Amino acid sequence: MDNNSTDVALAALVYAIQNEEDGTRFYTEVAKRVSDRKGRALFESLARDETNHFHILVAEYLSLRNGGGWLSLEGAEKADVPAMGQFRADVAPAAGEPLFADADKVLAQLDTGTGNLEAIDLGLRAERRGYELYRQARDGATDDLAQAAYQLLMNEESRHFEWLQKSREYLANNKTYWDDSELPFFEG
Repeated sequence: MDNNSTDVALAALVYAIQNEEDGTRFYTEVAKRVSDRKGRALFESLARDETNHFHILVAEYLSLRNGGGWLSLEGAEKADVPAMGQFRADVAPAAGEPLFADADKVLAQLDTGTGNLEAIDLGLRAERRGYELYRQARDGATDDLAQAAYQLLMNEESRHFEWLQKSREYLANNKTYWDDSELPFFEG
C-alpha cells in the first residue's frame, strides 16, 4: 500500500472510529433512560456492538499506522487497543459530520416518555449512514482484508438497522419494543 493510500485509509478509519465511539455513547445514554426492559436491552446490545466495532477499527488503524498492513478480522479482534476515549485524545478530530446525534439532545425527551421513537429514528439514520460509509470504504479498498473488515461492518450496520426498524414499527403500533421472542398470535 503506498503512502497516499495509507493516509486515505487512516483518515477513513479515524472517522469511523470516532463514529463508533459516538454510537457507543449514544446507545449507552439512551439505554439508561429507556424504562421499557426490551428497549433497554436493545440499546445496550447496540452499544456493545459499537464497542466491538471500535475495537476492530482501532486495531486496523494501529496496524496500518505502524506499517503492519491490514489485519485479519480474528487478528483485529484479539489485538490490544487503547480504551475508548484514550484513542480519540491521541488523534486529530476526523473531518466529516458525526453520524450520531448528541445523546444529550434526546435525553430530556426520553425522560418525559416522548423520545423513544425519536431515539430510534436517530439510530436508524446513523446506522444507514454508517452502512453507506463502510460500503464506500469497501468499494474503494484494494486489500482483501480491508474489504472483509468493511463488509463485516456493513453487515453489522444492516443488522442494527433491521433491529431498530422492527422496534420502531412495533413500538409505534404496540407501545412496547419488539424483540426476537415476539411471535405472531397464532404461534404464541
